[in-house]
Amino acid sequence: MIELSVLGSGSRGNATWISNGTDSFLIDAGFCGRELDERLAKIDHSLKEVRAVVITHDHGDHVNGAGVVARNAGAPVWIHARNLSKLKKRLGKRVAFEHFTPLMPFAIGSFAITPFETPHDAVHSAGFVIESEGKRIGYATDIGYPDPSVIAALKECDVLVIESNHDEEKLRTGPYPPVLQARISGDEGHLSNNQTAEILRAVDHESLQTVILIHLSAENNDPELAYRTAEAVFNRDSVEIILSMQEEPTARLIV
Repeated sequence: MIELSVLGSGSRGNATWISNGTDSFLIDAGFCGRELDERLAKIDHSLKEVRAVVITHDHGDHVNGAGVVARNAGAPVWIHARNLSKLKKRLGKRVAFEHFTPLMPFAIGSFAITPFETPHDAVHSAGFVIESEGKRIGYATDIGYPDPSVIAALKECDVLVIESNHDEEKLRTGPYPPVLQARISGDEGHLSNNQTAEILRAVDHESLQTVILIHLSAENNDPELAYRTAEAVFNRDSVEIILSMQEEPTARLIV
């Protein structure tokens, strides 16, 4: 059994809780410590249970609370070595760091976690495949385009947690200046709904149970558009699609 909840996802903070009842960790910690603890309380957990924080990349909406969480929980921060020089001072003193290498599995308790590189305008950006008790979860956020190596990493997952950041037309006609539009839609930016659907089509298989769409833009997307675009990929009712929003955790998903 794996329990999963996206505690919040978007440009104002990202964090995801994963636990098998014995070992628990966060992917990213982009909210302050108090906010993270409040969100965990909504799913009947607390920061005291956190055994590690795993960082996708160095942007503030993914790391702002990582130092506080690590110190208060006595938990290490797992991070790619290229991000360490940028984040070590930022996360503060008395934080223990562990390094991961793409495609080399590491362990948090009984979880096996395999990182893979993702195309994003960060010092280094990673997604993860998390395995425990025969279950497999793919986690991929902040991806510029449907990179074949990302697609390869996400195959054969029971659950996919994946970015669906923007609708192309809403981005083009929205409030962002051209430079920012180009950054978001570029190969080191964020996935559009259609690009997410392209990845979902490529990795779909009979054992895929749930897709959680994350990092939806408040300005350049619409939850219904994101949902419908993903839903259209699947020709069966057995795949549950969940929308993760910025303000509230998703309900606990038991895999």
